[in-house]
Amino acid sequence: LQDYSAQGARNFKGGVDNIVGDELKIATMLANEPKTVEELIQESKIAASQMNILISMLEIKGEIHKIGGKYTIK
Repeated sequence: LQDYSAQGARNFKGGVDNIVGDELKIATMLANEPKTVEELIQESKIAASQMNILISMLEIKGEIHKIGGKYTIK
């Protein structure tokens, strides 16, 4: 797995203080290309139930959105 550090949070709407931990990991994974939930689960090894919570929180925070079945950074 890649290193998902605060350095990768610079491009996100709320910055480092807005997203941390697994949320930051997901947002960083989406920084290069849109991904489906299944791709995020497979690449991150995060349980599906937890992934759905994390994605919902990132959507509420305005960091990501869904386009054509894939999530991307706003």
